[in-house]
Amino acid sequence: LSLPAAVAPGAALFSAADRINYPQRLRDRWDVSWSQGPWRAVGYINYADAYTNNTVTPVQKVSAYTTADLNVAYTMDAKISPWLNNVTVALEVQNLMDARPPFVNISSGYDPQSASPIGRLVAVSIDKTW
Repeated sequence: LSLPAAVAPGAALFSAADRINYPQRLRDRWDVSWSQGPWRAVGYINYADAYTNNTVTPVQKVSAYTTADLNVAYTMDAKISPWLNNVTVALEVQNLMDARPPFVNISSGYDPQSASPIGRLVAVSIDKTW
């Protein structure tokens, strides 16, 4: 995939992929899931490919960024309690390994289009279906 771009109207086109402020050639989210009875689990791997920061001199090579997410849920039934029937309790962890975003030589120190400065985030949710 090559994304042609020009710096000004009529200027020569160049491949903008894998440069800062343009999409990376490879950006993926893979998942694997498992369920048995009331249990459900989903794991995710998020990947953003390495790219070039050509807004600084010397040109900077920005490292790839990989994180993992996990969601585990349990859905209760009427055997436990009629009030808890169809109540799902879930635990979600984003950025499970607490990966730091790669350093990018810009004012924030990271590229918000490609990575997040928020470390591990843990959330618990309770849902009820009627």
